[in-house]
Amino acid sequence: MNQVQTQYKDAEENYGSDLLNRVVAKGYLTKLLGNDAVKSYITRHEPEILEHFELVVNTVSMEEAVQQQLEADGEFDDDPDSDAPPTPENSHPDSEIDNETPVPGDIGAPE
Repeated sequence: MNQVQTQYKDAEENYGSDLLNRVVAKGYLTKLLGNDAVKSYITRHEPEILEHFELVVNTVSMEEAVQQQLEADGEFDDDPDSDAPPTPENSHPDSEIDNETPVPGDIGAPE
């Protein structure tokens, strides 16, 4: 039991830096394989390494996997506020101005 607690504590302490390293590596490999010349070279000389690089690039996080599954099931709405009635947060800021009576001397007021 003590060994499990030690392993858990070690994983907990290193999780953030490990995750950051993986995100940076995935971004770098994505950009690297986006270069046709580099991808062609790796394909010709090290096809096995290319397979591993592509696995890293195509890896999705749990959050991305859940989102993709919801989209596939048709349960995910890209814009949850799209059919919501206008509220102060999502209404146009000038909507109140259109209802005001112009004051003489203001810009745009009839004189």
